[in-house]
Amino acid sequence: MKGVGPRKAADLKRAGLVTVEDLLYRLPFRYEDRSRMQPISSLRPGTKAAVLGEIKTANVSITRRRGFRIFHAVIADASGSIRCTWMNQAFLADILNLPVERPQYLETTALGAAFLAGLATGVWDGLPALESTWKQRDQFTPKMAEERRSMLIAGWRAAVARTLSKR
Repeated sequence: MKGVGPRKAADLKRAGLVTVEDLLYRLPFRYEDRSRMQPISSLRPGTKAAVLGEIKTANVSITRRRGFRIFHAVIADASGSIRCTWMNQAFLADILNLPVERPQYLETTALGAAFLAGLATGVWDGLPALESTWKQRDQFTPKMAEERRSMLIAGWRAAVARTLSKR
């Protein structure tokens, strides 16, 4: 592989990684059992769980670190909703074929503190009143070709199936 020195190439070969495809289908040594779905309302901080839900909203945050993006999605099931975060995984918007909304206010730490203070002091009656303050700045639409998206998803599913069959 281009850009890989002889020492690293030998290490990769010993691990059975000769092509880029080998790297793409190499799954982690440890994995979570995602065959047992849990309702979102049963989740507790610090526990690992698999959920099945519908993506309600998605956005990508830009950070101060050049090129680093954070993908956020709100996922809901019949029991509730949860905000999920994937670090440096902005391509998920293309894979999932989701438009991504960027809010008008990118720095929301201080804004969130102000909203909490306003809720506590009665400035807003509840969360629905706060929802009306959200404004969209930009919207990005997925640009990945459907053929490529389907190929990547099929490859991912095949890799997961291979891993599960080795139990």
